[in-house]
Order: sequence, then C-alpha cells, then structure tokens
Amino acid sequence: FPVTIDKFKLDISVTAVFKVSPEALVEVENLGGGDLYVDTAPVKMVAGNLLTQGNIKIFQNVEQVYVKAASRPTVSVRQYK
Repeated sequence: FPVTIDKFKLDISVTAVFKVSPEALVEVENLGGGDLYVDTAPVKMVAGNLLTQGNIKIFQNVEQVYVKAASRPTVSVRQYK
C-alpha cells in the first residue's frame, strides 16, 4: 500500500516539484486530461519524459520528481516504502 498519495490537476505549462523520500519507490501516474512530462531533474518536454494518459513512470532513490503539464492533466504521485 502507498505511504503517501498526492493528486493534482495542473494548468497548461505549469511545472510542479514533488519532494519524495529517497527510500521510497515513487509512482507517477497521468490520470488524464492531457499529456505531461516527468523527470528527476528540471523536466524538458522531450519524448523520453512524456507520460501519456493512463501510464505510470516509476522512480527509485530520488529526492524529487519534476512534472510539467502540456495541457491540463491530473497527476497522481504515490510513494511506497
């Protein structure tokens, strides 16, 4: 079960930074409403960072996750320990 869950609706071109526990496994899910870009550094809008609706990216051993909205997606960030 996730330890923490954050869920946000982002506006066009907004970048959000989520502080996460370095010991946690982190899942970022695009719940819909548009594309978003995800990385562990200031995010660039390139194909390798794209997270389309219904998909999940998983990170480990990170302290923060950057999310940039291409339109108005809803994003879920879950941490598991």
